Amino acid sequence: MTIQFAENKIQDSNLSVIEATGSDSIEFLHAQFTGDCKSLVENQMMFTSWCSPKGRVLYLIRIIKDGNRLFLLVPAHQKDGFLKRLQMFVFRSKVKLVDCSESHAIIICHGQNLPDLILPDGAIQSKFTDYQQWIITPTYCQQGIWDSLKLETANSDYVKVHDVHHGIPSLPDQLFDQFLPQEINLEHVNGLSFEKGCYPGQEIIARVKYRGKVKRSLRGYNVDKSEPIEIGSKLIDAEEKPIGTVIQSITTLPDHQQLLAVVNIDCEEVRIPKEPALNLAPLVMKNI
Repeated sequence: MTIQFAENKIQDSNLSVIEATGSDSIEFLHAQFTGDCKSLVENQMMFTSWCSPKGRVLYLIRIIKDGNRLFLLVPAHQKDGFLKRLQMFVFRSKVKLVDCSESHAIIICHGQNLPDLILPDGAIQSKFTDYQQWIITPTYCQQGIWDSLKLETANSDYVKVHDVHHGIPSLPDQLFDQFLPQEINLEHVNGLSFEKGCYPGQEIIARVKYRGKVKRSLRGYNVDKSEPIEIGSKLIDAEEKPIGTVIQSITTLPDHQQLLAVVNIDCEEVRIPKEPALNLAPLVMKNI
């Protein structure tokens, strides 16, 4: 499949919507996630994580603030496990978590200088990067908003292209609980704060940073290869030792792919198994 940069609109069905309300909702999420939830501003998305006690990422979450409520966006197939686990930590906190996946829809827009829309009550527009904005809308408003967007219709592969170019990670289930948040670029996309208080895994995450022992980092690559590269595939060094793991891959042109991988920072040469070294070249990632 050929993917090119364009102004477009996408109806996303890969993410579920969870609404958090209540006077303690921000404090509660701030104490669970790696990002500084207290710094959230209206209509500006935060991409952050929820970690295990040993500091490894379990879930990646997008958060949008709208007045007194917060929307949490998580992969649809992870929603039930995520919500059940998060609910366990509510205790006496004044926070209510509601699955809004059936009542709300997600529209993603790409393009430069996207306009601010006049949206019906209950719908919100949120900026993530200079090239991407999200709309969370009640389903009864979805079609009207969709029709008002004079953009080309696209599919979710464009979201993958955007994420690869901006260093936005994704984690399949088999890679849960393996990477520290700083190893998958969360510190550089404002999803990891070292200034906030405690949260699950915080002690280990901070210790690794301040002792200078982060051993892996997220890197982007251009790959000349027609056969799709599977997520979870290993990358090797010149001696064919495993030194990295592919966490995102997308075909952008015929016989060309782009990918994100978590790679050992001290490795000078990175290769795809059974492929010449020249088939893989660094991709410079953009800031959000």
